[in-house]
Amino acid sequence: MPQTLFNSRSTSGSINSRDLKVAQGQQETDYWRLSLKEGMEWLNQNAAANSTIVVAGPMFAAEMVENHQRNFTMIYRDDFAWGKAPDPDYYMGLSRYDYFQAFPHCPIVHAVQRQDTPLTIIKRCR
Repeated sequence: MPQTLFNSRSTSGSINSRDLKVAQGQQETDYWRLSLKEGMEWLNQNAAANSTIVVAGPMFAAEMVENHQRNFTMIYRDDFAWGKAPDPDYYMGLSRYDYFQAFPHCPIVHAVQRQDTPLTIIKRCR
């Protein structure tokens, strides 16, 4: 199973590696962004060819494992024409900032989780 690194310190100053669920929303829970890679692997298997995917997180993490034969159109979240472009087929976002809140009308179809804590979510919008 892949490792997840997050920066958590208990009040005594020692590393506390069991509080991932508590850390979510307050601290960095996927420092290396490995969950985006796992999310992209899921999309390679489950998304229709030629799908448009908006990625909220470092694009390189998704592009490393993107199946180019699927001919996906990958758009970085900050480059997406919010309110002007039609919804993408899929939205993949990290748990960081407000990324989980984007496209609230789209259902979550997959989540990469550790310790029952979502690190990356995938929403289907079309």
